[in-house]
Amino acid sequence: MNQSISLILFKRIFAYFFLGTAILTLFQLYVAYEDERGKTENIIQVIGENITEPVKSALWGFEKEQLTTILKSAVRNKAVSRLELLELPQSNLIVYNSSDDPYVTFNEIVFTTNIFMEFRDNRFPLCTLTLRTEFEEVVSNLDVMVV
Repeated sequence: MNQSISLILFKRIFAYFFLGTAILTLFQLYVAYEDERGKTENIIQVIGENITEPVKSALWGFEKEQLTTILKSAVRNKAVSRLELLELPQSNLIVYNSSDDPYVTFNEIVFTTNIFMEFRDNRFPLCTLTLRTEFEEVVSNLDVMVV
């Protein structure tokens, strides 16, 4: 089984080329994933910060319809997979999901804020607002083409 030097050289060059291409592709996927994760994290944070005041007003004014509209509109955004509002001190939990899949964990990106109402130099805790997204949502937004 004598192989020519050119065939051996060809096999080694091809193996190194394949290995290098695989490493570069994996690195590109990782960089694209981290970039998309950062974008999604920023979107969730902006949504959370933008609905804090309206949620506070709706809770303080006992406006259940307005609160429902605010929360449902936040979940309509593609970046938000789950929204949880824990009303205090009663500990009522309001949850809106963009998916009915029971196997989704919603733990890829989490934004949580406590909402307080200030009245006569006192701060009263109203609720804890949590926005979550799932891993599949971040991955589905990747712009990388794997050949």
